[in-house]
Amino acid sequence: MSLEASSMSWLSRAQDLLSRTIRAGARDRLLIASVAISALMGIVAWLLGGRPPLIGIDDAAITRSYAENIANGHGFVYNIGGERVEGATSFLWTLIVAVAYAVTSTPAFLIFATCFVATVAATYAALSLANHFGNLYRLPSRPLQWAMVVALIGLPGFYLWSTLSLMEVAVWAGVLLWLIVRCVEWIDEERQSDLAMIALAASMPLLRPEGVAMAIGLLGLTAVLSPGRIRAPLFAIGACVASFIALTGFRLAYFGYPFPNTYYAKVSADRLQNFMDGLKYIIDYVLQAPGAQIFIVAWAVIAVIVIRGIVKNRSLSGTSILIPAAAVFGVLATYAALGGDHFKYWRFIAPITPIVPLASVLAVAWLLQSKFNAALSEGTARWALGVLAVGWLGISLLHYHQSRFVIVREYVINERGLKFGEAFNELKPAASIGVGAAGGVALTYDGPIRDMLGLNWTEMAHANPIKIGFRNHASFDRRVFWANQPDVVALFNRQCPTKDALLWAGQWRSLYLEKQFRIDYEPVLFKTNGGCWPLLARKSWLQRLENRQSLQSIAWERFMDF
Repeated sequence: MSLEASSMSWLSRAQDLLSRTIRAGARDRLLIASVAISALMGIVAWLLGGRPPLIGIDDAAITRSYAENIANGHGFVYNIGGERVEGATSFLWTLIVAVAYAVTSTPAFLIFATCFVATVAATYAALSLANHFGNLYRLPSRPLQWAMVVALIGLPGFYLWSTLSLMEVAVWAGVLLWLIVRCVEWIDEERQSDLAMIALAASMPLLRPEGVAMAIGLLGLTAVLSPGRIRAPLFAIGACVASFIALTGFRLAYFGYPFPNTYYAKVSADRLQNFMDGLKYIIDYVLQAPGAQIFIVAWAVIAVIVIRGIVKNRSLSGTSILIPAAAVFGVLATYAALGGDHFKYWRFIAPITPIVPLASVLAVAWLLQSKFNAALSEGTARWALGVLAVGWLGISLLHYHQSRFVIVREYVINERGLKFGEAFNELKPAASIGVGAAGGVALTYDGPIRDMLGLNWTEMAHANPIKIGFRNHASFDRRVFWANQPDVVALFNRQCPTKDALLWAGQWRSLYLEKQFRIDYEPVLFKTNGGCWPLLARKSWLQRLENRQSLQSIAWERFMDF
C-alpha cells in the first residue's frame, strides 16, 4: 500500500471515529434532556392535574392484584382460589409488576421507578427521531432541538399517563417508539442486522394484543422502503408473529380464550357500533387535544409530499419519515376500529403522543432556514418563535389544568377502594362483594370479589356480546347477577349522604328498581373512623353478622338515582 493510500485510510478511520464521537456526544445530551424533561413533566403533570394521590389509578391496582397473586403462587387469578381470568390491561406489564412483588411486598416505588425509566426511554426516542430527521434533511440543529423540547413540555397528558398512572403506558410507549426509531435507522443507515428491532417486535404482542398489527405494519413498510435489505424486518415480523401465536396458545390453554377478558368485557360484537364509538373517540382527540389539528395535518402533508416524490422520481431517498407518519395514522385507525376509550386525556393515543408534534417541529425548523427566514431579522424570528412557544405551552397546560377534577377522580376511586377493603375486613363473616371499581379494593379486601362490570369475571364479560351503555363498562348482565348474588353491592366510590342528601345510585339503576332486589337487599352506610361508604347489603348476610354497630340502615325512599 502506498503512503498516500495509507494516509487516506487513516484519515477515513479518523473521520469515522470523529463522527461516532460526535454522535455519542449528541446521544448523551439527548439522554440528559430526556431525564430532565421526564422528571420535570412528571411533577408538572401532578401539580396541574390536581395533585392526585400517588397510588396509580384503579385499573393499575387491578394489574397489581393479579401480579401479587402470581408472585405469591396463586396463579393468574383475580380472587385467590377463584377462576383463571385475564382482567389486567397488559400481559407483559403484569409479569413485570409480578417481578416487583417477588422482590418486595410493597413494590410501589419499584413500579414508579420502572414507569419513570420507560418514560425517559420514550422521551429519548422522540428526541432521537427529531435529531435524526434534522440531520437527514440538514435542518438547523439547535432550533430543532429546542422546538422539540418545547413540544414535549406541552404534553402533560402523556406524562400523566406514563409516570403517574402506574399503567403499562410508559413501557408500551417506549417499545413502540423505539421500534419506530430502529425502523427509521434501518432505512437510512443501511444496517445489515438489528437484534434490537427483532426483540422490540417480539415484545409488541405481549404488551397489547393490537401490538401484533402495529408491529407488522411498521416492519412491512420498512421492508418496502429498504429493498434488498429486508432480512431483519422479515425476521422481526416472524418474531412478532411467533410471539403472538405463543401467547395466544398460552391463553387458550390457561384461560380458555384467545384474547384477554378485558377485550370481551369492553369490545362490542357489533362492529359498526365499535367503529362509530371509535370514530367519535378519534374526532374528540383531534378536536379537543391542544394542537392536534395542526399536528395531524402536518403529518398528512408530509406523507403526501413524500409519497408524491416516490411516484414522481422513482426514488426511496429520504422516505423514512413515512415510518412515524404511518405509526401516527395507524394508531388512530386501530383505536377507531376497537372503539376507543373512556379515560381523560386519550390513554390509547398516549404511546405515540411524543411524536405527534414532530412533523410540525420539522416544518418550523425548515422555515427557519428557508427564504421565509431570510426575509426576517434574527430578532424578529426569535420573537416570533418565543410567542409561538409561549402560546403553545399556555394553551396546552391550561387545557390540562382545567381537566384536573376528572383526572383526580381516577386516583381517588382507587384510594377509596383501598380504604374500604381494609376496613371491611373487620366484619365477620366475610362477605362476597360486587363492585364496579375493581382495583384498589382487590389489593386490601381478603374476601371474594365479583366484578359486576365483567372485566375480571369471565361469565359476566361473555354474557352479552353487544355492549350498550357507558363505554368499556357496559357488560353488566342481570341474569348473571341473580345467579351469583353477592352478599354486598359495594358503592365505595360514592360519597355518603349528609342529613338531607340523596344517596347516589348510578351504574345499575335498573337493578335497584327491581322489586325482588329491594326485597333481598337493604341500603346501609358502613361507617368507621377511616371513612363512610354506602352499601347495598343482602338481608340474609346482615342477619348473620356478629356485630352491626358500624352499619346504619337507610330507607329505600332515600336511595335515589342522581
